Amino acid sequence: MRPITATAVAGAAGAALLLGLWAWQRNGTHEPVRLLTGSSAPAVSTGAKPAGSVPARPATAAASSPEAFMQWLGEHSSLRGAALDGAWGELDAGGRLKPAIALRRRFDQLLTLQGETTLEQITAFAEHDARAALGADGARQVMEVWRRYLELLRYTFRSRVDLRDRHSWAAALAERQPVRRNLLGAEWAAAFYAEEEAQLLATLQEPVQPADAPPAANAAGIDVAALPPEARQRLAVEQAAWADWERRLASARQEWARLQQAAELSAPQRAAAMEQWMRARFDAGEQRRVRALLQLPRLPHELTTIGAPRTDRASIP
Repeated sequence: MRPITATAVAGAAGAALLLGLWAWQRNGTHEPVRLLTGSSAPAVSTGAKPAGSVPARPATAAASSPEAFMQWLGEHSSLRGAALDGAWGELDAGGRLKPAIALRRRFDQLLTLQGETTLEQITAFAEHDARAALGADGARQVMEVWRRYLELLRYTFRSRVDLRDRHSWAAALAERQPVRRNLLGAEWAAAFYAEEEAQLLATLQEPVQPADAPPAANAAGIDVAALPPEARQRLAVEQAAWADWERRLASARQEWARLQQAAELSAPQRAAAMEQWMRARFDAGEQRRVRALLQLPRLPHELTTIGAPRTDRASIP
């Protein structure tokens, strides 16, 4: 396809829209968000403490109840030190939950905890916290939207998003709109996606940059020159973080392949050597993702080194 640029993007809202399209591309053809531990993207949480500042503890061990989960969330998770985004919402005079995008933001942030804890524990915490904010009936309504939202995230879409080809954007939107309305209902689909869809439609109506014009796009196909300084900085940080993650993940894959060819090592020794190698290059949260992505074997009793004491950074997927 001939490369094009999104000249209609202006301001942070436009930058967020293209970053959303980029996320569609990064996560593949099918799922906009991969549930459980299927995503290879590094976690990003604004305001969280630096990795390693608090020893990470697996939520499966720390969160036997919603209250324990809340403590783990604030002290040991990748979201520690950051207030939860969005809100559980509010009820109208008739006790009906008002559709609002703030609920989607709350859902999306909690889903970034996958790989650190289970979807079941996240769901239990969400219900508990929503009940505290809205009461039993309000929480029931929140969890019904949560169930439908997860169903949407699991939906297999056929259209592929190519940032260089705006026709693929239109096709992706045309496929997603009716599915969103069918699974979420018209009101909640509008609350969650109307602004995003309107921005994309406005972008699609803008004229395409002439083929002979000098491209101002980066490798992802985004017109950097059309973005304001803060959006350009955000995009640069995102791309640099992603490139660094991909590079280190590729190194981990190569190291694991090398260890599997080491005939002098037993299977447990290979696994222990890989744990030791990862600890020097990844923080605790990243280690969990690497284990899941490379399908590394679990060590007995969470041993993490050969002939060396274990550290507090050891964790589980």
